Amino acid sequence: MANNVKTPEARLSFPNLLKTDKKGKFSASLLFKKGQNLDVLKDAVNALLNEKFGDKSKWPKGLRMPFRDQGEKDFPGYEEGAVFINARANRRPLVIDAQRNDILEEVELYAGAYVYASLTPFYYEAEGNKGVSFGLNAVQKIRDGEPLGGRPDVRGDFEVLEVKEDPFA
Repeated sequence: MANNVKTPEARLSFPNLLKTDKKGKFSASLLFKKGQNLDVLKDAVNALLNEKFGDKSKWPKGLRMPFRDQGEKDFPGYEEGAVFINARANRRPLVIDAQRNDILEEVELYAGAYVYASLTPFYYEAEGNKGVSFGLNAVQKIRDGEPLGGRPDVRGDFEVLEVKEDPFA
């Protein structure tokens, strides 16, 4: 049986952690820096496949692996040559802050925030595809980061104004 694994530091992208996505799943993409050591995740995938099929020579041909090149996507913050993974859950994952307090506000979980995630690799066969993906158990937000895409901060377009008394009062 596959074990839970904690990811290295990652940036959130497309987080659906407190509410489900369009498919009714909780999900997130996790972006890793170019060259980041992902051995803990790769070892978990290899252990799962070795447990299920034996040594690598017995693994099914054409397996889809969860590690994808960010260059496949044309999204803000995605860098060619860097890896991303998608993780999903049927049930709401545990979502906590750096002090392990529950996060209840979606505004805290934006694309670009830095996180660790607890994942469980699993094997799937669906619609002719065979591969490994990750189940999403928990996310710990560890720090803020520059938001990826979305609305720019335009506060600088305005001056700080002195609050005047309401002449209509």
